Amino acid sequence: MLCARPGPPISLSGSPGLAAAIRAYADGTVDPRPLVAATVGLDEVGAILAGRRPANAGPGPKFHVDPRRTSEAGT
Repeated sequence: MLCARPGPPISLSGSPGLAAAIRAYADGTVDPRPLVAATVGLDEVGAILAGRRPANAGPGPKFHVDPRRTSEAGT
């Protein structure tokens, strides 16, 4: 059974919290470094999706992709 709740409707999207998240990163309240394992170029994405981590990757679960960057092996 569904019950109406008083107050404004609840949004299920992430957009309402985006401005606050950006402020938290900008002012240093949130440190993303433990989450990001490495910054990689587009040429490295296939290997990462196949489960291979770069040698310089930290323990974090996420990879930042910089399309301007090339792999160290490719330079």
